[in-house]
Amino acid sequence: MIGFSMANMNRGLSRDVILEVETSRVERIVKLIRNLNQFTRLLVSHYGDQLELVGELLRAVAMLIPGGNTEIHAEGAQSIIQLIALYRDAPNVIKYHRNKKNVSLKNAKNIQFCLVLLSILKRVQLVTEMIMIRKSIGSRKQNIIRWNVVLFIECVKSVLRLSLFWIKNGRLISKQEEDLEQLSMENEEDSSADIQMHLDDDQSRLRVGKRSGRNFVLLDSTNMESREELVNRILDRRKVQKPSREVNEGSDRVVVMTDVISEVLFIFRPVIHLLLVKKFGWKSWIPWITAMCVEILSIQLMPKSCKSSEETSAESERMRRKIQLLFYLVRHPFYGTVVRNAIYPRLIRIPIFTSMIQSAMDAVDNIQNHWFYTSAS
Repeated sequence: MIGFSMANMNRGLSRDVILEVETSRVERIVKLIRNLNQFTRLLVSHYGDQLELVGELLRAVAMLIPGGNTEIHAEGAQSIIQLIALYRDAPNVIKYHRNKKNVSLKNAKNIQFCLVLLSILKRVQLVTEMIMIRKSIGSRKQNIIRWNVVLFIECVKSVLRLSLFWIKNGRLISKQEEDLEQLSMENEEDSSADIQMHLDDDQSRLRVGKRSGRNFVLLDSTNMESREELVNRILDRRKVQKPSREVNEGSDRVVVMTDVISEVLFIFRPVIHLLLVKKFGWKSWIPWITAMCVEILSIQLMPKSCKSSEETSAESERMRRKIQLLFYLVRHPFYGTVVRNAIYPRLIRIPIFTSMIQSAMDAVDNIQNHWFYTSAS
């Protein structure tokens, strides 16, 4: 019995040792991955301009490759460079919404997840559709699969935008907030402004001696600094005694039903358009008219904020969405029936603009087979 118990004890000790060794190994691997992640982000951030130049070079080289997959190669190269830039800019989302929008850490992480996934879809959607078009040549089944994939991408994007709208407590989602590179640039501008402000404060506290030429710290500045430190300590104690409650972005804003209807209509407009096209076909006017009416109604119901900053953002977004209505001129059936068959034959008769109009029409004809070129989603 004693030997049996000793054997069980040794087995238990060996299991603990093995578990401890495996845990330390996992910790080392996690630490290595974190260090590699930080190094890679620093490298990509430092050589951002060179990275864009490499992307343009790869795209130009891909366009020179002979064959029917030239556009796929060029768009794939650009998508890869954009994904690398997205990897660089993703961490700045939390910093931006924490510092400038006063969002809680939990909501900032949720916003980061939605924006990163949305950006990934926007960067790979076109090359995905090009690959599906290439496979669907001469195959009706593959063509159906292609449109199902396009519809799935639009549905996921709509769900992500709706999640962002809900997390932001019904606040308008502008196109600038979906641009992670723009958020990173604003973070860099704020950081440089803070550094310059601290440098100016340090310079204002120094005084140069007339005879020695040395720098001296003014007594008034030290007194003010000690007072500020004392006030900060008192505030910190109050924060410890009474935990602070973080305010969510837009929590003081009253959500109006028309605002919700406006944004939901705009978010799901591409999905509605595709579902109607799937039922009635591209030659039917029902999908085109319905999608345009939905988008116009969403613009008319857009909220008007009382705050000046939000009002400016809402006005710029409203103007962008109005300009976006021009895409209906190059969507079927309006493009095929009106532009191509009615307007184009008359414009081509003008001798001065013949070559320019011909080139423009050829370019529009080339993008007609791709949904994401004209979807404006």
